Amino acid sequence: MAQELKFTAGSKYKDRPKTYPVGLLDDVEIHFQHYASEEEAREKWERRTGRMLKNKNKDNYFFMIADRERANKEILQEFHTLPYKNKVSFGAFHLENISNNAHIVVYERPKSNKYETPNGKKLFKLTFLYFDLVKWLNTGKVCRTRFKTRPFFLIFLSGYKLFLI
Repeated sequence: MAQELKFTAGSKYKDRPKTYPVGLLDDVEIHFQHYASEEEAREKWERRTGRMLKNKNKDNYFFMIADRERANKEILQEFHTLPYKNKVSFGAFHLENISNNAHIVVYERPKSNKYETPNGKKLFKLTFLYFDLVKWLNTGKVCRTRFKTRPFFLIFLSGYKLFLI
């Protein structure tokens, strides 16, 4: 995270047309899909990483991954072996041997009918149907929500907007 962000003319994934800035940290590509320019992407990156790097305790970080794009079962399994405390994954399939209920199977499908979870914005809204996000952020424990609480979250999401920065 402390490396200098560089931008590249294209992605190593040739099937992805470059319609947004693509950054590099060593060999890791960062796709800034929601930004129009490299300047805007750099400004947001530096502001957010600056806040992140102030907190040296990695137990205060929360990590999430979903089976979007090229993520598969093996990548999600590897994610759960990382030496970080607060991890949760979302997928359209079950994972074996994941402790603490830290993998959530999402049953809603995107319009494309691909066998993957919906995009980030929709997944965030669906998160409340599957696990208690507030409890996870406050305690680090992944707790699944009960079916009977789902209508409450649908009302909550339709009347308010939540922002995570």
